Amino acid sequence: MFKDFKTNIKFRCFVLGNWLSFCGQSFASIAIPIIVYNLTKNINVTAWLIALQFIPNIFTNQIVHWINKKNYSSILILYIVNIGQIILYLSLLFTPSILHYCIFTLLSSLCSSLDYVYRNAALKDFEDTIQLTSANNLLAVTRNIINFLSPIIGAFIYSILNDKIIIFIACFFFTMCLFFYNKSKLTKGTYNLKMNISQSILLVPLNP
Repeated sequence: MFKDFKTNIKFRCFVLGNWLSFCGQSFASIAIPIIVYNLTKNINVTAWLIALQFIPNIFTNQIVHWINKKNYSSILILYIVNIGQIILYLSLLFTPSILHYCIFTLLSSLCSSLDYVYRNAALKDFEDTIQLTSANNLLAVTRNIINFLSPIIGAFIYSILNDKIIIFIACFFFTMCLFFYNKSKLTKGTYNLKMNISQSILLVPLNP
């Protein structure tokens, strides 16, 4: 399972980027409900906020279908998703309201869903150099480990630091994710970190 990770540098960078992105999502997912509960002291509001995380899953397939018709690169979508996560988390630094947290939860969950879909799609770029089954197993196992550890570590960090530190940690993970995705060199010659960010946000198609 770890053979391709050890021998294929590009694949290793892609996996590290995926781990970092998922760490950012997981660390914050435990902290945000705690922050909202401390803000409202209302368990019902907190429960509704957690429930909102699942709503974007209803629309993910339709959004993916629209993106696929535009023939955008999978790695481009992964870049946009992680840049979007950074923007969303930084917005929480400005004394957000409950409505802000609700909008944040919906958009962040949508980003997480798209990240999962296009991570799997991007793996196909490696199909000539790695065993896709082993690669999927590696990512699945490590994501489960991160799922297990993140609530424990996230709650511990939150208990000794403030909520803004958690946000900065999440943003750091997403930023490092972009770095490793760039190192994986999955793009087809036109998109990298030097590309104009406004073009990324506008979803400019790549050359075939």
